Amino acid sequence: MLPPETLERVLTSDRRRRTLEVLLEEEAPIALRSLVGRLADAEDEATAVTTVHERRQRVYVSLCRTHLPLLESYGLAAYDQEGGVVSPGNRLSALETQLEGALESDGNG
Repeated sequence: MLPPETLERVLTSDRRRRTLEVLLEEEAPIALRSLVGRLADAEDEATAVTTVHERRQRVYVSLCRTHLPLLESYGLAAYDQEGGVVSPGNRLSALETQLEGALESDGNG
């Protein structure tokens, strides 16, 4: 079980919350490209200034540099850079109930 302050830190980011939701739904490795597409499409911020490609690029960079390393550090996700695949971490299934409760109480589940 994650301490409440750790769980709060993990869930403060919409992208991290959505990443965990996708991993819980899939229960299997997912291609990083597919994960990026799902997260970018969910954000739906395309404007005349921001193209879909630019939005996906921003999601990709933030996942690789910030969110996936943090989720990996808590055992919630595993990122295979060579294979371009994100998998549920070894602690994700054990924390599924705790995470789902937090996601639902936050209105995102």
